[in-house]
Amino acid sequence: MGTDAPSAPNQLPGRDVIPPAEVKDVARGIATAVAPEGGITDVQATLLGAIANALTGEDVDYHDLDPLGPDELAERLQHRDDGYRQRIVHHMVLGELVLRPLPVEVSVRVAKYAKALGIDDRFVRVARRYAQGAYGLAWMDLHRSGFSEQSQQADLNRSASSAADPFERPDVDPELAAKWAAFEELPAGTLGRGVWEMYDSRGFDKDVHEPVVQAPGMQHRLADAIRRGKAVCVCNERDLFMENYHDYAPLAVEEVRGILAIPPKGPEPEGVRSPGLFERDGMSEMQQRYADARKGGTA
Repeated sequence: MGTDAPSAPNQLPGRDVIPPAEVKDVARGIATAVAPEGGITDVQATLLGAIANALTGEDVDYHDLDPLGPDELAERLQHRDDGYRQRIVHHMVLGELVLRPLPVEVSVRVAKYAKALGIDDRFVRVARRYAQGAYGLAWMDLHRSGFSEQSQQADLNRSASSAADPFERPDVDPELAAKWAAFEELPAGTLGRGVWEMYDSRGFDKDVHEPVVQAPGMQHRLADAIRRGKAVCVCNERDLFMENYHDYAPLAVEEVRGILAIPPKGPEPEGVRSPGLFERDGMSEMQQRYADARKGGTA
């Protein structure tokens, strides 16, 4: 939920001034799109509410919204550009992906909203295929979208015999594996060395179904990350998934922050603390067990 209009003074990067009535209309549309049978879940409501607040400064209770259909939402947002409407669709996709399992009817409904808003987005297709159990097709979509390299990071320590899930690809690119392994040799404080240390300390064989989004305060941290990511994309005027981060690997982390104009974290709600990348509190329970096992020499 953002626009390219100039921000008011003292506003956080990535946060825009949106009329409260429009913020509520967007929230109504998102809630209607992603609600499973029985109504929107607590996890969905807290996450989407945190995102709305991070991007607009408005408080929205997603549990108490009247329905708004796809055509009605599209009509009310006809004055907005494609980028604005696409971000709304992305929030719908995020709202549906936290459902376990993801109902097919929800993914179909989100696709209807995307079509009404004039958005043809790869993430909508991936979510729908995931809901249908078509994991192989979902993988192909991710591969075509440039996500194959990111996912192969998690393959470097996997055995080919364990790849029963289509998302666990056994055919690791040897050249790519060598590039990632070489990050270990980079100086401390560089982006590449930091990435290597993160994956090395937490392990690759993580359960992607672990409900990390339900961790205390996670909705606020994720929402703030979305705001910061939006600010970066607006500043750089390009999709950062298309960046070749191998080029940045030898550079200091702070230098990369400057190049990409990454803003600092925003203020956290009372009682919420965002742990650092290598702090134990920043790890999931499974990652903590892996780290403990490594210290004990059993990993």
